[in-house]
Amino acid sequence: MKALDELRPLADIPLDVEARLECCRLTVEQLLALKEGSLLRSDRAAGDNIDVKVGGELIGTAELIVLGSSLGFRIADFREKF
Repeated sequence: MKALDELRPLADIPLDVEARLECCRLTVEQLLALKEGSLLRSDRAAGDNIDVKVGGELIGTAELIVLGSSLGFRIADFREKF
């Protein structure tokens, strides 16, 4: 039996997937000034690699890609064990 077949009974369990793009530091004043549509600058660009975590555990990396007018990510590598 293949590993995916063994996991099939768990297929409907929801998982939190985190792809962290950027962290920034704001003052309280800057935070309170944010409104819908506010922009925070990022040094990240399409093609950059980011960490991908599931349940807080690093499972691999992804590449940032542009999808029309949106930013997305493509899984680039999975860790051997996670």
